[in-house]
Amino acid sequence: MACYERAIKLSTEIEFPQGMIRPYTHIGAHRRRNADLQTALTYYQKALRISEQVEDQENIIFGLCNVGWATYRLERDFKMAITRFTRALEIAEGLGFRFAIGRAHHALAELFWEQGDSAQALIHFEKLYQLADSVNYKMLSETAEQRIAEIKVQKG
Repeated sequence: MACYERAIKLSTEIEFPQGMIRPYTHIGAHRRRNADLQTALTYYQKALRISEQVEDQENIIFGLCNVGWATYRLERDFKMAITRFTRALEIAEGLGFRFAIGRAHHALAELFWEQGDSAQALIHFEKLYQLADSVNYKMLSETAEQRIAEIKVQKG
């Protein structure tokens, strides 16, 4: 953690905001893993705000996903989460950033699944499966395939 705080301090001193994005994100992830979601959200929001200020599209995508999940978990605001994940997906598709496209589809699929909207969940799990399978990402394609099977069994 000290290395991230130092990176933030140095980036501030040399007026290099891009140097703060990943440290804020990593601190947020550390806080999330330690069940401090409120503090994680604060760090994720800082990273997203800077990413937007410097127009770092790739980090905006990840910031939107991080803030979306953290806020959803804390406030259960489904519409806000869908808005953030959809925006992340649109940016990722515009960049052709396949990893981020997969992450956004996965987030949307899981969120719809959790909300009981199996039709929308199925759409995103199928897109996730196609993408993961096309790049031979076995773990993710297996996860998507399993969820697709669960949805189809549930539908009857």
